[in-house]
Amino acid sequence: MELTQAQQDALLNRAVEAVRSRFAVGPDTDPGEVSRRIEVATLAVTDAVTRGGLLHTQIATLAGVTGLRVIGLISDWSAQGQALGRERHAAARYTDQVREAAASHARQRIGAQGYGARAAIAREVGVTPVTVDAWTKTQPGDV
Repeated sequence: MELTQAQQDALLNRAVEAVRSRFAVGPDTDPGEVSRRIEVATLAVTDAVTRGGLLHTQIATLAGVTGLRVIGLISDWSAQGQALGRERHAAARYTDQVREAAASHARQRIGAQGYGARAAIAREVGVTPVTVDAWTKTQPGDV
């Protein structure tokens, strides 16, 4: 059965509040209360992800915690595996974006300062000029 948008929103709000409550415990919080909050958060997050079809990242962003903290609250192994796969994919995309941004910056510096800038970049980063060439895909004489 397909959930309405209002039902999905209610699941999301319940999960977000449960996660916030779970991670708002302090050192003086009664251990029984901590266990109860963990159980409530686990049920709410698992329900939101499995029944509601919501992404763990939505819950994490709204709750102000990391995606991995939310994944730890998913009790359905299949849903947890899917969430971990999405987390790995997002990390790989981020790594690629950072790598491309660094290469773009290096290409801009080499273009503005000449090919000799690659040695300065290599010294700043702690790699060889050949490595800078590999990042930027530039060769002597390209500038």
